[in-house]
Amino acid sequence: MTGIERRSVEKLKSKDFCDKGMEDDRGSRLCKDNVSCRDEECVKCLEGKMKLLKLLIDSGHGGKDSGAVSKETGIEEEDISLNVVFKLGNILRAEGHNVLYTRDKDTYISPTDRLKMIVSYNPDAFISIHCNSSKNPQAHGIETIYRDDEDYPLAAAIHKSLIANTEFKDRGIKQDGSPEYNRGLAVLKNLKVPSCLVELGFMSNESDLEQMDEENETENIAQAIAEGVNEYAS
Repeated sequence: MTGIERRSVEKLKSKDFCDKGMEDDRGSRLCKDNVSCRDEECVKCLEGKMKLLKLLIDSGHGGKDSGAVSKETGIEEEDISLNVVFKLGNILRAEGHNVLYTRDKDTYISPTDRLKMIVSYNPDAFISIHCNSSKNPQAHGIETIYRDDEDYPLAAAIHKSLIANTEFKDRGIKQDGSPEYNRGLAVLKNLKVPSCLVELGFMSNESDLEQMDEENETENIAQAIAEGVNEYAS
């Protein structure tokens, strides 16, 4: 797996930084406050090209709604999505973004209440994390869904990063409501906040499920999504 090299921010102490910043092991400039940004001069993070975002991250299903369940292992979609969301949130917070969750435990939240959270929190972007499933065990791969044209840049940035940095098959970026994909996903119906829904892989496919259930792989998935968010914010 190609993966994404982890930033060395945690390995660097404050005394290692100067006003002009320095480079980490991936060539990203680092600020004195240990936040990576995209500005070549890198004097302060907020002066960089990457805007720090207020993000609402949604872990699909929960509580009485387990989502898809693997018939072979009993692993539930709600647990995988929450695991990835926590890792994603930690990465994004370390980079300076303001991260909120729709749920932080195994509890049921209706689609209507999730939409109310979007309205109440008024984030810069909303990202919903799910897993797919099919009666065909050979179906596999990642797909990212958006609803309106304004949502596409967010969906495209995240999807591109996931495909480039994981071993999942590319099932494409799909527009909900189009003739090819018309599922009427409730959490994408807010028209004011850029939103997308990521279907990480298939619970019904052995290879996909192994990737989504393995800790190192889920860390890589979360890192890939975070890189997509940062690209969107740049």
